[in-house]
Amino acid sequence: MKETKSPEQNLTFNYLKSSMINQGIHITSDDSLYDSYSLKNKNGKYNITAFLLSDQNTYALRAIRFDGIDKSNMLDKKEFNNQSILKSIDELINYIELYNTKKVDLSHAVRKEIGLLDSDCLREAVVNSVVHTDWNFGFAPTVFIYEDRLEISSYGSLPYKLSKDSFFAGKSMPMNRGLFTVCLVLKIVEQSGHGVPIIVKKYGKEAYDFSSDSIVVTLKFPFKFREIANNGDSQSSQKKPQRKTPKKTNRNRYY
Repeated sequence: MKETKSPEQNLTFNYLKSSMINQGIHITSDDSLYDSYSLKNKNGKYNITAFLLSDQNTYALRAIRFDGIDKSNMLDKKEFNNQSILKSIDELINYIELYNTKKVDLSHAVRKEIGLLDSDCLREAVVNSVVHTDWNFGFAPTVFIYEDRLEISSYGSLPYKLSKDSFFAGKSMPMNRGLFTVCLVLKIVEQSGHGVPIIVKKYGKEAYDFSSDSIVVTLKFPFKFREIANNGDSQSSQKKPQRKTPKKTNRNRYY
């Protein structure tokens, strides 16, 4: 990916530079920025990493929501592009969090809140999908939100030297080291290798589905959206008592 030429060469990095300054990272010159994070290929042209990090990036992170448990009825679609992929990551996560409803279980003596999604696992899964996707395919990761689960689909598979056992143990071999390094210094990712293990601990190894050209992470919901809608209250799992309406005397039906 370092040698793959960016489709656009007139790039600016205002968001990237601002993010670095906010983290206390001093940028001595543009050339030092390009050299430190491998933003140019051997011919001195901006590469795909530079394009992704630039303000001109057009790769769109998408969140698509469906009614039900399959793709037969799409409710809405949200795209995040025409900006640095770093900004798109934050906006995508914040958008998904809007649907992260909490259900309150009052059936026991101790009040318990159950979240639709584990926020830490969500963030790890989204960030990993961006950092580890194979951008040479030309497609960005996509998030699919169903009634009973959330799926994050990214292109590319495990690096050929990385086994599934090593992957689940937290060993990291980023597909794009330049992008990974930028995310590391900006504290978007950590080199602790805890991302996959915390997802596995919460959702199990079955959360990951590998194929020859993609990885899909599935975060199953502990309850369905419809349960909240039927209850009419996102903060309580107890059904509300139905209020009786008077019967109209001149017609044999209820209103």
